[in-house]
Amino acid sequence: MRIKPTRFDSEFLRRSAFTLIELLVVIAIIAILAGMLLPSLGNAKKKAQGTQCLSDLKQLQMAFILYSGDFEDKFVPNDNDPLQATAASTNSWISGNVQQWTTAYQSNISQGKLFRYHSSEKIYLCPASRATVVTPTGFLPHHRSYSMSVGIACNVVATSARRAADIIKSSDVAVFLEENAASIDNGAQGIRSNTDLNNNQWSAWNPPSGRHNNSGALSFTDGHAELFRWKGEFVRINQLYNDQNLRTVRPSALVNPLNGLTIAPNDVDSRKLANALNYQ
Repeated sequence: MRIKPTRFDSEFLRRSAFTLIELLVVIAIIAILAGMLLPSLGNAKKKAQGTQCLSDLKQLQMAFILYSGDFEDKFVPNDNDPLQATAASTNSWISGNVQQWTTAYQSNISQGKLFRYHSSEKIYLCPASRATVVTPTGFLPHHRSYSMSVGIACNVVATSARRAADIIKSSDVAVFLEENAASIDNGAQGIRSNTDLNNNQWSAWNPPSGRHNNSGALSFTDGHAELFRWKGEFVRINQLYNDQNLRTVRPSALVNPLNGLTIAPNDVDSRKLANALNYQ
């Protein structure tokens, strides 16, 4: 038998339903809350990536120290290939050229002299990196975003420190750095010394990255790692040359477009990085 709805039932149903205006108000409130939360979530993600980046460099730095302990205080080689300056030598801490695809690309890390001291390819790449290399079938993420300072065991700088005893103040001397996506190729990251800057050589060589809110990660010979906050020319450079426009700004794997790029005199970032060298 069908029961006929009472007037009370009808009024209850009408009162329990949302009106169009109420629904729009709820949607507007949700949109406002989402707009407030999303930036916070984005900042939290960036902070987490920066923390992971520092952790990667600390692990690489520990491997660097272990290598030195096994080889009578000598640092792992950081040499360029004598036949191709944009590639690391086969005797270096890393092999190959990050920008150049070859059939050996995936083994460039495991073939490096440092790999046996940690055996993890993941720690060579900043989690915030979105840079890619061109392959015969498309694009592949870069396998490395860190380089080693030319001030450490590098054949292109005569004053490069070769062993721990050469270091003047271990807490000030950088070893591994997060390099700009368009600049990185061989294993060495070029840094202008204070002597160069005093002689008016205000130009980029291999600028550091600024993926972490205009900050770049560095490790030091005493084992610690930190983020350097850029405030000068490195901010501008990373805006012009970055992961997103990499394929446009660096069309050739064999030519670093940032090597020799003129920067403003008395740049605070260049001075800050120069102070991270063992020699001045």
